Amino acid sequence: MNFLKSKGNFKAYWVGTASTTLIENALMVDKFQEDVQVLIEGKTIEMVADPKMVYKDIKSSSNALYNLLLFSGYLTAERVETAFGGTYACDVRIPNREILEIFEISVMQWVRSKFNIEISEYNAFVNGLLQGNIIEFTRKLKEFLIVSASFYSTGVKNAEIFYNGFMLGLMSSVSSRYFVETEKESGAGRADLILIPKETARYHNAVVLEFKSAKPDENLELVAQKALAQIRNKNYSAKIKSHDTVSHTIKVGLAFSGKNVEVAFLKS
Repeated sequence: MNFLKSKGNFKAYWVGTASTTLIENALMVDKFQEDVQVLIEGKTIEMVADPKMVYKDIKSSSNALYNLLLFSGYLTAERVETAFGGTYACDVRIPNREILEIFEISVMQWVRSKFNIEISEYNAFVNGLLQGNIIEFTRKLKEFLIVSASFYSTGVKNAEIFYNGFMLGLMSSVSSRYFVETEKESGAGRADLILIPKETARYHNAVVLEFKSAKPDENLELVAQKALAQIRNKNYSAKIKSHDTVSHTIKVGLAFSGKNVEVAFLKS
């Protein structure tokens, strides 16, 4: 009915018909982030589907959460095999774009909670990148990492999950105004993230980002320069040339190590 009322404007109207707060809060829990990010990237995860599962512990039990997501339509099963005791072994994925947006928003909220910042401050930070003010973007990023909730003391893997979540958070916050591509063919390789402005974008800068996670003994500035060199050498910006909405291209190499970050960039 909303579709008809809006004269054919496509939108995920059904999302507003019920509260997703319980699921969104569960998706923000640290222990689920690796799987959530895998799902957002279009891949599948394995789970045991149990129609008799009790959902009251979804924040502590991954299987309870994934069962709730599966049986409520937030995940769909690609492979199903009969297991034991009336359960099923499944490979599950996100079924459509509307559901994907819910997962993306949860990751963006998770990143903001790690940065301990409000949405308006986060949006201003992202706009600095899109505007081409990389020096200010870098300054704010360093500040956010210093005061952010600790996510680095439990090993390199958790830090990488955070950095990947940071990248996905960037994607989610600009997807309505930019064509967003991640790990797709461009030039002679695959860029970590490419943002190409749509007609409605406020700033008409395209951004190509390459992320590197550095070892504790590595020079972060050199690693950031290597990331920038990779963008240039592999011609990751080739795809951008076909878009007439682009006035400038900003190439950004980021090197992370714990709560430290260095950025190298080039604007053309």
